Amino acid sequence: MLDFYPNERFAVFIDSANFRRSKQSINMYVDDVKLLEYFRRNNGESIFLRIYHYESIPKEDGSQERSELVHRIHRRLDFMAYNGFTVVTKASKDFIDSSGEAVLKGNMDGEMIVDMMAISENLDHIVIFSGDGDFRYAIEKLQERGKRVTVISSEGSIANELKRQADTYVDLEDLRPNIERSHEATREVAEV
Repeated sequence: MLDFYPNERFAVFIDSANFRRSKQSINMYVDDVKLLEYFRRNNGESIFLRIYHYESIPKEDGSQERSELVHRIHRRLDFMAYNGFTVVTKASKDFIDSSGEAVLKGNMDGEMIVDMMAISENLDHIVIFSGDGDFRYAIEKLQERGKRVTVISSEGSIANELKRQADTYVDLEDLRPNIERSHEATREVAEV
């Protein structure tokens, strides 16, 4: 489980694409407000500073399907921003892969790492929702600055090197009772 120390200042960083894969791998629907409230209240005497959410947004391509997807994403991000998340976005890129398939690419790792480093002087503990091994070196550098780092992901979605580098690894499944939507009827904004 997550452990916080008294008077420890912490922030949460969510790699949306990777978090989405983790949730899907365990068939979990997260209530964004419950997630935020979990960190606001379940931290003992520590000091919760901020929760960041990183999302790439596909460009409109004229299709109804893409238009609806973009609309759902914007609705969800507006809801998150209104409810206390710091939302960081950029446009996804469309390209054709080596097999000729159209692929959307929207890597937010750079933005997330820059923000973690920029705010780290004001933090004691950094919580990262991602299983992406690309964060391993950034975590090492944060630890060299004396920061504790907790990584939250699911077993099938975390790189071994990231799990080993983190001070603490928390399986997303362990947070299910605290952050999952209570029933399907509350899913007015689709998981994207």
